[in-house]
Amino acid sequence: MTARLRLLLILAALLLALALGVFAVSQSRPVRQRALIWAQAVLAEAVGREVRVEDVTLRPWAGSLVLSRIQVARERSLADGILFSAETIRARWSWTALLRRQLVLRQITLVRPRLALVAAAAPGLTLADLLPVLFQSQPVRVGGWTLRVRRASLQDGQAAWAEADGTQGTLEGLEGNLAWRQAPDGTASIAGTLSALRVHLARGDTTRQLDRITLELAGTGDAVTISAAEFSLADARVRARGGIADLGGAPRVDLGLDIQAPLRAVFLALGTDRPAEGTLAVNGRLQGPWAQAVFRGEGALRFGKDGGSGEPLRFSLAWEGGRLEA
Repeated sequence: MTARLRLLLILAALLLALALGVFAVSQSRPVRQRALIWAQAVLAEAVGREVRVEDVTLRPWAGSLVLSRIQVARERSLADGILFSAETIRARWSWTALLRRQLVLRQITLVRPRLALVAAAAPGLTLADLLPVLFQSQPVRVGGWTLRVRRASLQDGQAAWAEADGTQGTLEGLEGNLAWRQAPDGTASIAGTLSALRVHLARGDTTRQLDRITLELAGTGDAVTISAAEFSLADARVRARGGIADLGGAPRVDLGLDIQAPLRAVFLALGTDRPAEGTLAVNGRLQGPWAQAVFRGEGALRFGKDGGSGEPLRFSLAWEGGRLEA
């Protein structure tokens, strides 16, 4: 064995011993406890609420961290209730970013996240408060460090919220992938795909349920472009494309809608269980302020099983201020 080969073997053995030593130290109880306290403190400072993490797994050689059974307080203390929880949060960080005092998460995965934005659970918390976090338009600083996320994945998410008009909403089965980019001028943008099993909306005696929802979007904190959106509503299939502008101020929508529905589903939506065979197709645009958007378009009505074979009955229609004109 040559002296050079012997030196290489010694170096390899030293590197292996160092790696094993780092692994052993990172899995020791004192180190895991210190990492747990640090994670809770960082998260609490970032969200301004008490945070509890039951367990942590640290893999420094891989630049990864796994937090288990996370809870974020509704207000200041967990005794007031829970605003957010997750079964696990898996994160991978960038070592080079640490040299610039930045905590850059290359990938973060939230497993079974639960979010409650009902009025009693998050007083004063509005969409305008969440937008800078979602789009990372404003840097999050924790203890002199800047926190940024490059990619995020959601698995089996749920959410509940309440709107000012009394509408109660729930979302189930949220899945998706999101990615953020930062332009040279500092502008942050987001792109991704999301899907959900259902969204349930209730206001008084009126209920609506959207099923099998998919969404592809891209945008910034000012405007979002929806390249494709699709959902089912009472056996009707709705597709949408367009955008939403001025998200942080007075949002305005400009969406092209394509609706396909059996006649029986249309009658059910109008409050009557009248038997009918046929299909309804509607194409148009939904435009205007978020709360007072106006829909105008054209429709085609076909009678008979499987849409019939004759010429459809064509018409124009408009929906504005809760009134439908055709």
